[in-house]
Amino acid sequence: MTHPTPPKTQVLGVPTPLGQQRQRPAFLRRFLAQPATLLSLAWLLIVVLCAVFASALAPYDPLENQFTPDALLQGPSAEHWLGTDDNGRDVLSRMIFGARIALLVGLGSVLIAILIGVPIGLLLGYRGGWWDRIGTRFVDILDALPGLLVAVAVIAILGRGLPALMLAIGLIFAMNFARMTRAITLTERGKMYIDAAKVSGLREVSILFQQILPNLIGPLVIQGAVLTGSAIIIESMLSFLGIGLQSAVPSWGGLLGLAAAKLAVQPFLAIPPGIAIVLTVLSFNMIGDGINDALAGEKRKLVRPVKRVAGARTADSATISDVVSSPVLEVRDLEVALNTPEGTRSLVRDVNLTVRRGEIVGLIGESGSGKSTLARAILGLMQPGIGVARGAILLDGEDIAGLGEKDLRGIRGARMAAIFQDPMASLSPVHSVGQQLCETLRTHAKLTKPEARARAAELLTRVGVANAAQRLDDYPHQFSGGMAQRVAIAIAIASNPELIIADEATSALDVTTQAQVLDLLLELRDEMGLSILFITHGLGVAAEACDRVVVMYQGEVVETAGVWELFDRPQHEYTARLLAANPALHMSERATAQAMLVRDGNVSGGPRADDGAGDAVPLLRVRDLALAYRTPSLLGGASKPVVEGVSFDIAPGETLGLVGESGSGKSTTGRAILRLLPVAGGTIEFQGTDITSFGAHTPLSYRKHVQAVFQDPSMSLNPQQPVAAALTAALARHGIGDRAEREHLAEVAFAQVGLTTDHLARRPAELSGGQQQRVAIARALVLRPQLVVCDEAVSALDLLTQRQIIDLLAQLQEETGISYLFIAHDLGLVRNICDRIAVMRLGKLVELAGTERLFNAPEHPYTKRLLGATPADHPEGREERRRIRTDYALAHASGQIPTP
Repeated sequence: MTHPTPPKTQVLGVPTPLGQQRQRPAFLRRFLAQPATLLSLAWLLIVVLCAVFASALAPYDPLENQFTPDALLQGPSAEHWLGTDDNGRDVLSRMIFGARIALLVGLGSVLIAILIGVPIGLLLGYRGGWWDRIGTRFVDILDALPGLLVAVAVIAILGRGLPALMLAIGLIFAMNFARMTRAITLTERGKMYIDAAKVSGLREVSILFQQILPNLIGPLVIQGAVLTGSAIIIESMLSFLGIGLQSAVPSWGGLLGLAAAKLAVQPFLAIPPGIAIVLTVLSFNMIGDGINDALAGEKRKLVRPVKRVAGARTADSATISDVVSSPVLEVRDLEVALNTPEGTRSLVRDVNLTVRRGEIVGLIGESGSGKSTLARAILGLMQPGIGVARGAILLDGEDIAGLGEKDLRGIRGARMAAIFQDPMASLSPVHSVGQQLCETLRTHAKLTKPEARARAAELLTRVGVANAAQRLDDYPHQFSGGMAQRVAIAIAIASNPELIIADEATSALDVTTQAQVLDLLLELRDEMGLSILFITHGLGVAAEACDRVVVMYQGEVVETAGVWELFDRPQHEYTARLLAANPALHMSERATAQAMLVRDGNVSGGPRADDGAGDAVPLLRVRDLALAYRTPSLLGGASKPVVEGVSFDIAPGETLGLVGESGSGKSTTGRAILRLLPVAGGTIEFQGTDITSFGAHTPLSYRKHVQAVFQDPSMSLNPQQPVAAALTAALARHGIGDRAEREHLAEVAFAQVGLTTDHLARRPAELSGGQQQRVAIARALVLRPQLVVCDEAVSALDLLTQRQIIDLLAQLQEETGISYLFIAHDLGLVRNICDRIAVMRLGKLVELAGTERLFNAPEHPYTKRLLGATPADHPEGREERRRIRTDYALAHASGQIPTP
């Protein structure tokens, strides 16, 4: 029996399925499913029981000496199961009590190492700069000291004994923990949830130990388990050398040292402590590996391959005329299924679509609708356990659904190619772009090395990469996102394929770069006669580039139509909902009224760059703002200006949009207002107070009144904490209420953004993207701020979820009178919510005007270009928009378009 996949749009407010409700049971299930781990746990349980109940389990007093000749160095007997030592003491009793010493030394030493090393690593990694440079050198020096020398020095100073031994071993391991902690902290400190904690006003100590440290628990436990075994080995070694514990103390290492001295008299004496040490150390190592595997997630189980049901008609049964007139790609009654131990789950069902020669077909739908699954099925790139259960995939009339990997390699690249969403992920980071292009050319075109390199330079030139011959030796990271995508396109067209599958090929790009890539694909279609299946969740991409559109929902095709017909007369309810959610179709009531006045010529449509926010006293006033990045070096480094001369106001209850392409400085400006970046020049006044005069520490009052909603909600929430903790921690920092009152305020804030109390205890991974962003908004609102900086707050969301969040922000503004600085790269997106829009380019503000005035009468050439690149709400006029973009590009290349 198959089960459809629920859409993300239906997740809001619905309890999470039982199997996904909590992470901990899943971790325990994965941990306990490992036989080697269970055996290790069983052995360690025996050791722990011996340590705890040693007095009851030991048949003799481990310190009781018997100096009679027949009692010394006995072998195993009925009276002494493991024999006796050189003082006639029972070896089994000393082994049982030795388990206590082994655990105390192992766990105690690791605990000491954690208490010393973790705070050092947290501080160095979080502070960075000179703290990190100097502190890391000291860590290197201490780590370079021989461990045995450290242990001997500590024991020589403090004397022999258990505390001195644990301290000595702890110091040996401390720098290991410091290094690991520093490395993880360096990664974590740049994540958005740390910025969100700073904006909430949390102290540095709270950020270190309440935000970052929980994300270190997994690695610390793994490292601790491994080093516990190592600590037992070191204790045994030191006792063996006679500088560990005193000889009277029962320990496994002491027994091993005695056995080495008496090996000729009683060789059996070495076997019990040797086996105990080996099994215990191995068990701790196995448990460390088991924790690592469990934290890494489910291991893919061996599942049955999907069996394809025969019966689809292929080209063998078609007439010659059918083949001649057949489309390049035809998908017939396709079903893609996933085999799991619980049964078969249908991912894509009853899909029919065609792509004709020279045609661009858009495949649209929200995340989880099955678009990318269908693309991978066509390309033959499905994961184990996923396969075509029924139907056919015809490429030029040939059914490729049942082909093996060897046959598909001859098709992929030569007849069918793909362009994926993130070029930095799809291009090899360790090979130059020239190597990657030449490899494709030599594989499919059978060219020599010089011929392949010459052809690679031609391809890069064709896709718009300047100085192509020189850039062949560059690596992907040396290209911008848009240029890297051009390289990916060059690789895709290298072998003149008939079909290109573009899977969200422009989704990761800003609107201007997106328009450039779309124009390039259209040019290549016209020039080479390419057929393109363009997978996207953006209706604007479909309106600009596609001839026909296929709409998918819950794994099924719900509508197929020509692009004009689909936008004018959608047939399916879901298509209508997608079109209604398109932000370019919507204007707020005040923007609509303003647009009518502008059209009738009754008002100016809003202030220009030299006007403020009106007669109202501004809540925020930015004047001549300058920001710079300093490249660190031994001589201090040079400053590189990234923002210069930016000035604007935000009035109470107003929404100002700040737009521009990637690298324009808009997010940098927002971060300066949030006091996350130092200001190089100018002023930022909030309620008449210049916040640049605050120095290194930001007053709590400012943190309370100015909050933020960041771009990626999954990154702006701490993955190791319940989402309610983000709200209650901020409330606690600002001294608002007791614990019960803070929990109540969190519930109120959740209800305000459309969430229920059921969501409070969940972790971010247990929520959909829309729910996560609602939590981020609730965190910003719980302190009742006067200004919220929304930095690309909806850019990472689906179209329907985008619409819900924008409506929510507008509703909250009407209820609370809050002000927004809404940062985005899409003018169509901000049109519905903003009163005014400021346009930035290359770190400067080039235009500031009322929303509808900016849309109807833009002044700066860059604003016109940005408007021309903004995804349209209808295909009407797309040829003219494409011509305007082309003219701008040509004029800019010839130096006719001014740059700020």
